[in-house]
Amino acid sequence: MQLDLKEAQKQARYLDLIIESKGALRVTQIAADYGMSANKFNKTLLEFGVQHKVNGQWILYKRHMGKGYTDSHTFDYQDKNGHTRANVTTTWTQKGRLFLYELLKDNNILPLIEQDDIA
Repeated sequence: MQLDLKEAQKQARYLDLIIESKGALRVTQIAADYGMSANKFNKTLLEFGVQHKVNGQWILYKRHMGKGYTDSHTFDYQDKNGHTRANVTTTWTQKGRLFLYELLKDNNILPLIEQDDIA
């Protein structure tokens, strides 16, 4: 019973972080919550059938589109030759972050805040 309460408190802390957060997040920020690199996190989401890469951008599979999980943002940058280029990046909304939390939790992948302390 005591262990269940401790686990519930850990889960509540992470969910509180999601609820309190405003705005979209880059995958690097969410991956850090799980102790992963953005590359590993994106590949994990690919393995779970959440997203795939199209022209260098991670795009949700159709069954997850239109649910408010992600936003796309276009930004300009200078290439090595000084030319202005445009790039599109995907960011995750708080609704998407909660979706990822539930999906990963169902697959026994927990954010660091919920993992047992290693002494």
